[in-house]
Amino acid sequence: MNIDRLKIASAYTSLGVPAESATAIATAIGEAYDAAEKDMASLKDLEVITAKTEAAINAAVNRQIIWIAGIAFTVIGVMIALKLWA
Repeated sequence: MNIDRLKIASAYTSLGVPAESATAIATAIGEAYDAAEKDMASLKDLEVITAKTEAAINAAVNRQIIWIAGIAFTVIGVMIALKLWA
């Protein structure tokens, strides 16, 4: 997105700010926005972050399922062993 520095300068001039000062203010605002825009995340950045987060969550869920299934089989195995041993 581009900042229309001419509109900003015109708005300040219409408020009674001298043209030279209005231009300097508009330039400063535009430069500040340009510098800040470099640090902003784009929609593509957010989509990549979302995909990575979803992948990490899915991996954690899968690990939990495997862990719970392993515990269940172990408990069943112990129960069967105790039944056969007794």
